[in-house]
Amino acid sequence: MDYCEDGTLQKLKDEPLLLPEEKLINIFYQLMCGYRQLWKKGILHHDLKLANVLIRRGILKITDFGFAIFSEKYVPSLTRQGTLQYMPLEKLSSVEYRAD
Repeated sequence: MDYCEDGTLQKLKDEPLLLPEEKLINIFYQLMCGYRQLWKKGILHHDLKLANVLIRRGILKITDFGFAIFSEKYVPSLTRQGTLQYMPLEKLSSVEYRAD
């Protein structure tokens, strides 16, 4: 893996500086293109979040495929994998919460 000196999207979000609209559009475009490539290859990431997107010289790199699965076609999955705060609502409705 390459060293990504610019950090993650999470780090970029936490910086107090406002980003220009052009840069935000570029980031979103790269993210959508990257995710589209994963879909074309039949990869479902299951844990896409700001901390799992690295930046190197303005280029985004999607990382952490620990919960990723291969799928020939999209089948909705209610498996509870990934980071709770980033789970889609349909998965959250099936999550059981317990206070220990």
